[in-house]
Amino acid sequence: MGFLANILLDLAILAQSERKVWDKFIISVYFFYYTTKFIFHRLFGIKFQKAYFSDYRIKFYSFRQFYYFFRTIFIHQQYQFLSSNPSPLIVDCGSNLGFSILYFKTLYPEARVIGFEPNPLAYKLLLENIEQNQLKDVKIYNYALSNQKGELELYLDLTKAGDEKASFFPTYSGKDKIRVASALLSEYINESVDFLKLDVEGAEEMILKELAEKDKLKLVKEMIVEYHFQLQGANLKLGEFLAWLEKQGFQYQIQALNFQLLKAQQFQDILIHLFREIK
Repeated sequence: MGFLANILLDLAILAQSERKVWDKFIISVYFFYYTTKFIFHRLFGIKFQKAYFSDYRIKFYSFRQFYYFFRTIFIHQQYQFLSSNPSPLIVDCGSNLGFSILYFKTLYPEARVIGFEPNPLAYKLLLENIEQNQLKDVKIYNYALSNQKGELELYLDLTKAGDEKASFFPTYSGKDKIRVASALLSEYINESVDFLKLDVEGAEEMILKELAEKDKLKLVKEMIVEYHFQLQGANLKLGEFLAWLEKQGFQYQIQALNFQLLKAQQFQDILIHLFREIK
């Protein structure tokens, strides 16, 4: 999808959002400002490694990375959820540099957040972004989540510091690999979770099934899962996964923005919004 088409899409999404008029104006100013900087970055190679949004300061390795997350998280609001709890418990799996955590704290300043990020370079800036913004009630862990504890091989592209596509599967990410500590999500969930975000590059099924085996998935009220469809080596089957989630008591909505011509066995990111039945 072309750059101009992306801008028009972003503006359409922003116009249709349920934000207040003043909030739309403010975020539109940020959007045009950072879009202009992105153009200068692409045309002239100008490097930017920090940005300001609302009351937050954000550090990053790549402006491309910042601009992508700014659009998807703050413009598209992929992780928006409604809660009557003023201090919801949010579990953020795949926190990367902390853009999602900053968004959650924008939605709910009193939110309690538990975050996980396995990439050590991403974790370094994640920690800095949390500390420099003095975020309270946020705990982060430098762990990969899996269905086993110990150490696992993580594939990533070491030429891209803070690579957001670090994965257990080399076909999706870079060919470089490092050893990282792995943990069980079930050991960190001991009370009702208002919102669970899973962006774990192909490990989503094993994490959720481990939660279910430990009888902890029932504590999750709502979640967003970025599902990596047709990921080579992962043996993921979307239909079976959705049927299993229904058995766990979830209903769902699916979003897959892809304006390219589809091909057989083509990889695709799918966003699945899961929620309990409203009675």
